[in-house]
Amino acid sequence: MKKQILSLLLIAVMMAMLLPTVAFADYYGTQWVYTDNGKSLNVRSTPSTGNNIIGSLKYGAEVTVVEMYSNGWAQILWQQNPDPVAAECLRRIWRGVRAAAVPGES
Repeated sequence: MKKQILSLLLIAVMMAMLLPTVAFADYYGTQWVYTDNGKSLNVRSTPSTGNNIIGSLKYGAEVTVVEMYSNGWAQILWQQNPDPVAAECLRRIWRGVRAAAVPGES
């Protein structure tokens, strides 16, 4: 009985670890920088506003999102490296053009 409960608990924990990836899967791919004030978007060393800014992206810049996090951050390819930006400043549609479909998206 204890082994069954532990097995079920382990399965539940493993599935919970997959949720952030599954929940945001349709946001992968091409997006554009869109800030409310029209200014640049900071690229950071880790997904937190308290960490160092390592660069910036101009308003309207096209980016490739490689991962989305449930805490409001997105991992983008920047200078051939994956680096975090605030996901709220990214858009799938830019000036009426929708980004290309992502594999697995309906």
